[in-house]
Parts: sequence; structure tokens; C-alpha cells
Amino acid sequence: MSTQETGALIESVNNMTATVTGKMGEIDKKVNHATESVPNAIRSMASVNFFVSNDGHDLTGNGSFNKPFKTILFAIKQAIPGSFVTINLFGNQEYICESNVHHNSSHGKNILITVYHANSEVVIKPKITFRMTKNPKGTWDDAYVCNYFEGEDFSLTIRDVDIIHESIPTGGKPYYNHTFGGVVTRGTVNSGGLNVTLRFVNCGLATGDHPFVTGLMGYLNVHLRVVSISKGGTMDSLFPKVNNNMAMIIGLQSVSISGFTSNLPDNVFSYDPTKAANVLSCGL
Repeated sequence: MSTQETGALIESVNNMTATVTGKMGEIDKKVNHATESVPNAIRSMASVNFFVSNDGHDLTGNGSFNKPFKTILFAIKQAIPGSFVTINLFGNQEYICESNVHHNSSHGKNILITVYHANSEVVIKPKITFRMTKNPKGTWDDAYVCNYFEGEDFSLTIRDVDIIHESIPTGGKPYYNHTFGGVVTRGTVNSGGLNVTLRFVNCGLATGDHPFVTGLMGYLNVHLRVVSISKGGTMDSLFPKVNNNMAMIIGLQSVSISGFTSNLPDNVFSYDPTKAANVLSCGL
């Protein structure tokens, strides 16, 4: 091989090495970018922020301020289990909330429903009306249920929003016991157990014809602060009776209760004061 041929071969090898090195560098950059994007994608799914308006649309909206969803339940369904979902409502609107059963949409999620304030503006509190509807699956003797927040294990915070648990239409009837059909209720996992934390802050709450919370068994952690509770239907308590094997922790601060047969917390929150380990109350 001549000197000229040897030089050409060396040059070719060097060019090939440079090409391979360059390609490897590009691959490394793409791998690094993909690796970095995975945690970002996980973080974006772990905390989501949606807007809901009566003028919105569940199919064409994307949950943004300019293209809000129409229903709270649809917004909840967009979040993955384990995530924290904030749902912003607009002031001076009434949100009618009704659902079908066995959707488990709240399971495993941390849900905050609040009113949107632009630049600290003062707004009229929105109102959520939870409507009891005849069971769309046609079972349970055509009982009226709500089942809006349904699942086994989740947390729900409602802040600066008034809440109405609407009465059942004339001639209708609720589910025959207190284990199903409430606004907050057990899902279809773990044999109907319920492990829920509820936080209501600066809310008005009117009861209906069925317990607000229903479940077979489990644990209920309730914190109410600056809440006015009034009897709006035939139901004389918010929660299922303690004989439904529901352990409860109740924290009350600046809570007013009116219109019930007894306005004492043990009646409205359905616990036996002789068996309660401790009742946490402040400014009741």
C-alpha cells in the first residue's frame, strides 16, 4: 500500500470515528432529554389545575381559564389517582351536580374545590347543588342517589363555596339504608369501605333527604372551619350512624348548626358521645 493510500485510509477512519462520536453525542442528548422529561411529566400529572364554568364544555374545553370544563365531575375524572387536583369555580354561579353510580372517579385523589379570585377581587360565593337522581342503572328499586364523590380512599376540600344537598323529588325515595347514595360515598372497591378526609372552609351547607356521607365501614376524618350547617330536607344528620362501623375524627371551629331536631354535634354528625374518645371542637 502506498503512502498516499495509507493516508487516505487513516483519514477515512478518522472521519468515521468523528461521525460515530457525533452520533453518540446526539443519542446521549436525546436520552438525557427523555430521562429529564419523565419526572416533569409525572410532576405535571401529580398536580393539575382546572377551571369549571356553566359556560364551559366538557368535550371541547381543556380546563383552562379561557376554555373551562362544564362539570366538576368531568374535571375530577381528568386527574390520575395519587394526584392533587384543584378545581376553580367562578363566582356568582350555581353548579348543578348529578352523576351516575359506580364511577369511582374520586378514588385515590386529593381534591380541592374553591372559587377563583382574580387579583384578590371580591366575588360572590358560587353555589354547588348536589342533585339526587333516580338510579340510572335501574336497580335498588329505583332509589334516588347522588354518588358524586365516589371511591374508597380520597380527600375532599371545599373552600369559599356554598353547598346544597337537594331534596328528593316528590314521590321518590332514597336508598333504603345509609350505606350508599350520599354526595360522598363508597366506591366499588374493597367491599364498600370508605377512608375519606373532608375539609370545609367558609361554607354554607344545607342537608337533604339522605346522609351527605354514606358507607359500609371505614374511617372519616372531618374538619369544618367557619361553616354554617342548616337542615334543608328530611334528613336529621349529615353522616351515617356509628353502627355502620364508621370510625370518625371530627374537628369543628366556628361552626353554627340550625333547624335540626337537636342542633348538638353528636346528633348532626351521628356519633355516640358516651363512646367518643374525644370530640375536637373550638368556637362551636
